[in-house]
Amino acid sequence: MNPKILWLYFRAGHGQYLTYILSMTSFILIVYRLLIEQISIFEIIFPSLLIFVAIFIPIYIPLAIFIGKTHYLTQLETDLIEGNKHNPEIQKILRDLDEIKKLLHNFGE
Repeated sequence: MNPKILWLYFRAGHGQYLTYILSMTSFILIVYRLLIEQISIFEIIFPSLLIFVAIFIPIYIPLAIFIGKTHYLTQLETDLIEGNKHNPEIQKILRDLDEIKKLLHNFGE
């Protein structure tokens, strides 16, 4: 198989899936170890890592979905506009469109 395609698949699998799972697992373990185990009231509420995860995940996932949707509805347009300002392919397309507009305008005169 083409090495460039394999590299593309690797980046997608690693960057979009495996890295997320590893970072989420790491986050949960660090929070449990450095926060829950060190503060006695939390240790009473969450006597084990399993209980912490069972409570944390159902709260975290809907919260992340809400924040993601809010971002999508309010900020995504700005992200795309700013990203396209620095995309050479998009800039070339926009220059070509301007040139076509000029040609059509001149043709109509």
